[in-house]
Amino acid sequence: MEPEKLEQLPEELPVEAPVQEMPSELPPTDVPVPPPDVTDRLATEFLTLVEEFPQLVSPADLPDSVLDTAAEEGIPLLDAYLRYRWQEEKKVAAATTRRQKAAQSSAGSLSRGAVETPPEQDAFLRAFRSAL
Repeated sequence: MEPEKLEQLPEELPVEAPVQEMPSELPPTDVPVPPPDVTDRLATEFLTLVEEFPQLVSPADLPDSVLDTAAEEGIPLLDAYLRYRWQEEKKVAAATTRRQKAAQSSAGSLSRGAVETPPEQDAFLRAFRSAL
């Protein structure tokens, strides 16, 4: 500003208007907030999943439980798929363990014939029978 205009300013400046305080809570609005589109999120995450598991070609290749888990729990699709695979691997491991335990406790097949006995036991049985 020019020096001449400075002299023309009043010596007392006007008092500022009081500042209104913001309410602590905003009034509710009648406009509902749309939920984020789950389909778009899952489609984007499917592309990430395909990078890790190239054998997956389309979302139809995924079990429904994977898509449901990702949508309902709000977790990434990769996480839901890894959880599914882990559960399936645990089921297979448990079934394998059960089969191994059953095979160990089995007496064997009756169609294979008599169980082979050690030769010492056979000799003892023959000698015992002939003595009677």
